[in-house]
Amino acid sequence: MLGKGYDAKAIDNTGRTTLSLAADANTAAAIEFFAATGVDVDVDAADDSGKTALHYAAASNTAAAVSALITAGADVSIAAQDGATALDLATERGDQADTVAALTTAAAK
Repeated sequence: MLGKGYDAKAIDNTGRTTLSLAADANTAAAIEFFAATGVDVDVDAADDSGKTALHYAAASNTAAAVSALITAGADVSIAAQDGATALDLATERGDQADTVAALTTAAAK
């Protein structure tokens, strides 16, 4: 991907990064790829609403992506403009036990 001219730091018209889009699409493999290859991306970059990749992964019930982002150093305490953290978004859904557990464990560290 990156060797073909893709920009890992690209953002869309709402400020969402490639990493946020991967997280929202439940693409843990892409997140792990960025981390493993040392691609310089800001794991905590926020979009226009203050949401990070971790917010999108948590809201989309993507425990694997949440875990990959936490391993990559994502800050679980970041709140979006509406005040919601990734844990808040995961808890709202009510069906994300693995995601909630990963976020709770990371927050306790």
